[in-house]
Amino acid sequence: MPKTNAPLLAWNRGIVSKAALARVDVDRIRLSAEVMENWLPKTAGSMALRPGFSYLGSSRNDAFAIDVPFVAATDDTALIEFANGKMRVRVNDVLVSRVAVATAISNGNFATSTNWTDASTNGGTLGFGGSGLVLNAVNIGGLAVCRRQITVSGGDANKRHALNIIVSRGPVTFRCGSTAGDDDYIAETSLRTGAHSLAFTPSGSFWIQFQSDRDIDRLVSSIQVASAGTMELDVPWASADLPYVRWDQSADVVFLACKGYQQRRIERRATDSWSLVLYQPSSGPFYIGRSARVRLKPGANAGNTTLQSDIPFFKPSHVGALFRLFHGGRSQKFKLGAESAFTGAWRVNGVGADNDFSITRAGTWAGTLTLQRSYDGPDQGFIDVSGVTFTTNGTTAHAPGATLDNVIQWYRVGFKPGAYTSGAAEVTIDYRGDGAHGICRVVGYSSPTSANIEILQPFAVGEFTDDWQEGIWSDRQGWPSAVSLHKGRIWWAGKTRFIGSVSDDYENFDPSFEGDAGPVNRTLGAGPVDTINFMLSLGRLIVGTPGTEFSIKSTSIDEPLTPQNAQAGDPSSQGSRQGANAAKVDSRGVFAQRSGKRLFELVFDTDSYDYVPRDLTLLCPDLTGSANVVGIAVQRQPDTRIHVWLDDGTVVLLTYEPTEDVTCWSRIRMADNGAVESVSVLPGEDEDQVYYRVRRTVNGQTKRYLEKMAMEADCVGGTMNKQADSFVIIPNVTGTDVTGLSHLEGRQVVVWAAGKYRGEYTVTGGGIAMTSTVTNADVMVGLKYQAFYKSTKLAYAAAAGTALNQIKRVNYVGVILGLAHNDGIEFGRDFVNMDKLPRLYQGRPVDLDEIFTDYEEPATPFPGEWKPDSRLCMRATAPKPCMLQAAVITVETHDKA
Repeated sequence: MPKTNAPLLAWNRGIVSKAALARVDVDRIRLSAEVMENWLPKTAGSMALRPGFSYLGSSRNDAFAIDVPFVAATDDTALIEFANGKMRVRVNDVLVSRVAVATAISNGNFATSTNWTDASTNGGTLGFGGSGLVLNAVNIGGLAVCRRQITVSGGDANKRHALNIIVSRGPVTFRCGSTAGDDDYIAETSLRTGAHSLAFTPSGSFWIQFQSDRDIDRLVSSIQVASAGTMELDVPWASADLPYVRWDQSADVVFLACKGYQQRRIERRATDSWSLVLYQPSSGPFYIGRSARVRLKPGANAGNTTLQSDIPFFKPSHVGALFRLFHGGRSQKFKLGAESAFTGAWRVNGVGADNDFSITRAGTWAGTLTLQRSYDGPDQGFIDVSGVTFTTNGTTAHAPGATLDNVIQWYRVGFKPGAYTSGAAEVTIDYRGDGAHGICRVVGYSSPTSANIEILQPFAVGEFTDDWQEGIWSDRQGWPSAVSLHKGRIWWAGKTRFIGSVSDDYENFDPSFEGDAGPVNRTLGAGPVDTINFMLSLGRLIVGTPGTEFSIKSTSIDEPLTPQNAQAGDPSSQGSRQGANAAKVDSRGVFAQRSGKRLFELVFDTDSYDYVPRDLTLLCPDLTGSANVVGIAVQRQPDTRIHVWLDDGTVVLLTYEPTEDVTCWSRIRMADNGAVESVSVLPGEDEDQVYYRVRRTVNGQTKRYLEKMAMEADCVGGTMNKQADSFVIIPNVTGTDVTGLSHLEGRQVVVWAAGKYRGEYTVTGGGIAMTSTVTNADVMVGLKYQAFYKSTKLAYAAAAGTALNQIKRVNYVGVILGLAHNDGIEFGRDFVNMDKLPRLYQGRPVDLDEIFTDYEEPATPFPGEWKPDSRLCMRATAPKPCMLQAAVITVETHDKA
């Protein structure tokens, strides 16, 4: 009977489908596995018992949670948790929290003006009441300022404080300093609409100040000194929405999208100062034409007023929507209340009397107004019009003269530096030429024909017009469901549209911005696109929908995207899984196919010059079984690994290095029936930080823990070995009692301490009593897990053709191990009949707790049996480390000619 020594030299081929097990003619499948669970394959070819996961804490109220990685630099990261209607932040794995201080802010809801000082200038006003603090600059050049000194008792000086601020209609400017108007504690910052928690360390009493230079109402609901405990900010998303939240980051800002919700921004001002605010651009984007056959009329040119429709049109869901109205001609009023305050510029271009305009002054004021002209544009190049100044009220007509016929000119009126004395000049410009767009935001619903608005860009006249555009984003029209930063623009996509900002200006969608840097506003126009699942910034922008993967490209090869050439191609019709995010790996994208059971990558194809799909589960299409993909996260160090978590609570792990042809699927199953609900990754220097959200049943209750994968370097034995799940390390233990284990109450746990495995115990009353004593030792306690490997069919040692269907047996097995516990690996024909390593090594007895630095001994007898389908099975058990480099099996086949 023929026999052979078959080498198994690479463990990076991974799981293969049962339907392909007989393809032993393919070298890759000969080295693959039917079962590969809780082994961690390495790109170089070895595999090891996977690292354990340390317990970091529970989600808020043990609710379902997701984590948003915040990465400012490799060594400057945070993990942002959304759960139970709140946002919490972990820095260095510790929740940002506030210390107890007695400092308080009375009347922090601004119900009255008590204790608050009005330091407004040039006409600015403050309001107090049920809505909170209302700031309005009233005039151009005006400034509404509200400030106050807060007393800090001696015992709280030099303690870290935090201010919780709710801005209900922003932005407002905020300062905090040691003296009135100073900002040496919290530098002047703009607070957008939303919630803010700003930390600082006062050396004594401090001043807080809110201000606004806009002539529209800005509202601050409240300000309070944060109470002791975890920093929390309100989030709008329910638990069921969290899988649909998408994000991208630029510097200290994370932009977020979610179907059905207005976009948000997470802002970081310091490691313990965070905000969650509305993303609220004021210049668009807009539909090309009006969205209904109605006429609209603003109640004023500027400020807070109403927007009227000639027939019923408005709905409560219009609150938050932008409207852009065009009026021909100009009859526009400006209130000027400071030096260097000027009207908006108006454009003059005509012949003879078509150039003429008038300037009307009213109000109570003192100073000298000057008419200025520019030939360079509305924002630069202004010089005085000779002899045209005003010091009194009245109306003055101005005729530029025939020498300026057909010359484009820009005019403005205002107080030059040193020319303003007091009051507010109400300047009205009347000109029958020109015309301009104004923009407003709806802030309240009054009736089907009237809405309350704030004017963001002044209207030219206050008359009805049918030349208007509605903003694309609102509760009425819907919100984008995906976001990506791509080649200098922020891109938002939802329903049928993909929209890019002005280049390098993430808040600007002004449709009048001219040139290639202008905003992009296009439709996808094909397939079911009501839900956009993801956007990926690869060489091209990829948009994933349930039916198609779109590639956003220019009309010419590799030209930059512009408003004129941006178009959506559809190189892939696989479609993506709703609710499952996609991930970027270098220039490739990885996504879950719409079935939820297959994983594809998008690879740039030089023949079609576009991205095409490639099936990553080609050899294991049944990888997920009956489960569906929930999400994807990518780890880059020490190997590239793609963590794909499923709705059955397991994770399928792809060890991935396409340049080395490594596409290795394995499976992670958490100990004690833990179910993984989300995965996140933060970068690290040598190894990335991998976090699992794990649902467990502990002491009869459902718990949701954040658990962090241990570094591989900490899973090789020695004084401490971190190979258990939900483990904690209790420091400086002397004796046998170990406490601090309440998160594992009633569970069976394993222990490693002082360089040894210390046995299994049941946690009772938050602790265990070990059977052996330790002295001043760090003790690791966690849940036991096991790793299983089952080879493919062993079609070796055939003298008469194939060994398939032939009776065969594995007689011997030899292994080459790296760092491995002598009791850390077992071998057998199945997972019931298994043997351990010999208890002799290099002719000497092996110590019970010995860890081999390397192991290569002659092959030992293997408990095989004669059968057509002989296999090699291996098992490792935490917390005993095991690194497997290679195996050689002796296979004997009983051929039938």
